[in-house]
Amino acid sequence: MIGFMKKDIVMIKSNFKLIVVLVILYIAMGLMGDMDISFMLPFMCVMIMISSFSYDNYNKWDAYSISLPNGRKIV
Repeated sequence: MIGFMKKDIVMIKSNFKLIVVLVILYIAMGLMGDMDISFMLPFMCVMIMISSFSYDNYNKWDAYSISLPNGRKIV
C-alpha cells in the first residue's frame, strides 16, 4: 500500500509545474475580481485526485488489484 502512495506522490511531483502555474493563475484571477480565491483549494485537490485515478485506470490498476492478498471483495 505504501508503494501506491509513493506512486501518487511521484505523479504529483511530475505535474508540479502545471499545478504551480494554475495556482498562480487562480490567484491572479482572484485578485482581479474575476473569481473567488476560496474556490481554488478544493478545485486543486479534486484535480489532483482525478488525475491520480485516471493514471491508475490508464495503467489497468484493476488487473493488479485482484492479485493483492485481499483480492476482490465478495459482498
